[in-house]
Amino acid sequence: MTLLSIIAIVVALYVLIVFVVLRLIVPFMTLRGFAVPGELPDEVSSTINNLEARANNEREYLKLVYEFVGSRWHAGRMETLWYAPLAFRKNIEDIWKHPGYAHCTTQNYLVFVLLVGSKFFSAHDIQLKTVFLNLFIHQYLEVKVGGQWTDLEPAGSSIRGMSRCDHISFFG
Repeated sequence: MTLLSIIAIVVALYVLIVFVVLRLIVPFMTLRGFAVPGELPDEVSSTINNLEARANNEREYLKLVYEFVGSRWHAGRMETLWYAPLAFRKNIEDIWKHPGYAHCTTQNYLVFVLLVGSKFFSAHDIQLKTVFLNLFIHQYLEVKVGGQWTDLEPAGSSIRGMSRCDHISFFG
């Protein structure tokens, strides 16, 4: 077997595992978009009500949600491996009660829940985006605000100190 054959096999396995298998087993790494949750835990509903009361419009509410999620959860480049088991959490009440490390998919889901649970946004206002040229598959959101789509990267703020309208695009 040649070196080129070995490299091709490794790349093929990487693509299969990262882009196919993980999408099937990691709860919030979906191609279809997030499902709108049914009943929310009281703490989540209370947070939505609190943030809504402080916002005059959808742009202000989005900023408050971004700041709230960023104040409770963070991500990191190599921490992704160390905290790999956390990627499989799907119970929002459990996630909510354990701030700290959260993968990009989990942070995006939290933002999604806070947005669609409000009076300002619906599920149609939020799209999942994926960065493929990365060490690990990476996800961010596009949110429709004032009729225009804007990028939202909650995990990027803790990884690179990025603003909410930037996203990791290449080997984050």
